[in-house]
Amino acid sequence: MSGHPSVLPDYLTPPQKRRVIPLRKIVVSLFVAAALVAAYLWVEHLTYTEAAEDSRAEGYVVVTSRSTVHYASDPLPADISEEDYAAFWAEPALNTPEALALLDVINEGWKARLQEDVKHMGYNVDQIVDPAKRANAQAAVDEIAELVSHGTVQGAKSAVYDDLAQLSRKTCHRWDTDDVSYQANGHPIRNWTTTQPQILSLLGSEDSTRQATSLVAKVYPAAFEAALPRFCKLPIPPESSHPGDMNLLFSVTHEADMLLESLETHPNAAGQLTAEDYEAFWNSPVMTSPEVQAYLDRVGEKAVIDHRGTAAYRQKRETDQIVDPGVREHAQQYTDWVLDEAAKDNGRRLAVGMVYEDLVGYWDAACTGEPDRWLHPSPVKRNIWNSRLEPEFSTAYMSSAWSGRDAEWSEDTFELALEFYPEAYEAGLDSYCE
Repeated sequence: MSGHPSVLPDYLTPPQKRRVIPLRKIVVSLFVAAALVAAYLWVEHLTYTEAAEDSRAEGYVVVTSRSTVHYASDPLPADISEEDYAAFWAEPALNTPEALALLDVINEGWKARLQEDVKHMGYNVDQIVDPAKRANAQAAVDEIAELVSHGTVQGAKSAVYDDLAQLSRKTCHRWDTDDVSYQANGHPIRNWTTTQPQILSLLGSEDSTRQATSLVAKVYPAAFEAALPRFCKLPIPPESSHPGDMNLLFSVTHEADMLLESLETHPNAAGQLTAEDYEAFWNSPVMTSPEVQAYLDRVGEKAVIDHRGTAAYRQKRETDQIVDPGVREHAQQYTDWVLDEAAKDNGRRLAVGMVYEDLVGYWDAACTGEPDRWLHPSPVKRNIWNSRLEPEFSTAYMSSAWSGRDAEWSEDTFELALEFYPEAYEAGLDSYCE
């Protein structure tokens, strides 16, 4: 026999025993791997959640503090020019010793409220973990504290102006009949024992409210008479004896008044951005581009057309149904005057306001909203794969690109808006949030 081992063909070779891994070990290995992945994801989730909460808390403190400072210190109300505002405060009725004392009382009352705001904001700052975000939020709160130390007399003046404006406008179309009686010539006589000026609700303590109430009784009657011609654009209409006339007058003039308010109110009236940042945003390359300027022209022109269409509808349904000729004429004249105001710049003020309001909605959602709640409607959501905040540009959040009277125009305008809204969003985001 040969000494060489015999080699059998493969098909005759008995199969080698394979190593069998126990099922228990497989299960344990899979469990360990799953546990490691879950632990990693949990740590990532905690890290990302903490960062998100920090960003939201920082945004809330910064945005709220900026608006608070704006409301308390802004020297110019939203609906009046500097010249007209100066003329308003030059009225003798607003420069009496009692009027100046009233401003002082309001100022002190606001200081107390601002001090409470500082405490409240301080609590929010303490919840922020990230040192840089906490420092930025604290700097915003410090601006309120600095305002308290320097006084808020401009805010007090603005509060008195807003109060007198509201009390006057309620009489321009005979809206207020509870606290006001009207003479034969339409001149309003306000009952100051039943009138509750809004300014009295701004004061923090009972003592300051009591002082202000006493001073308002001395200052407001003459100040109201001086302010009235500044806010009523037309002579006050006569009172109709026909049932329903005054309700129709209210409906027509209220609709016109809302349009007038959107024309006269500055888009940044709430202090969403600082005055410098607001100007810088509208002077940025994207907002000064020919495409955006053409878009504003398109939106403004359509807004005027739509408002005229609404007015024509109301003309038939409401204005023409007013029986008293003097009341009907007042409703028509006021509507025409407001529409002419809107058309003076071809609706540019309306367009700017709509675009800016859209963008503020996106910025605020990114800075102070809850983008992680997927069931919560929000124009900004967080991408779960990279944690980035991503705006959703749709007609649900872009009012400037929508017309309830023209679907085809809305579709075409939405496509035009998509060409610059993303870049405009990025252009103002940091200024709003930081």
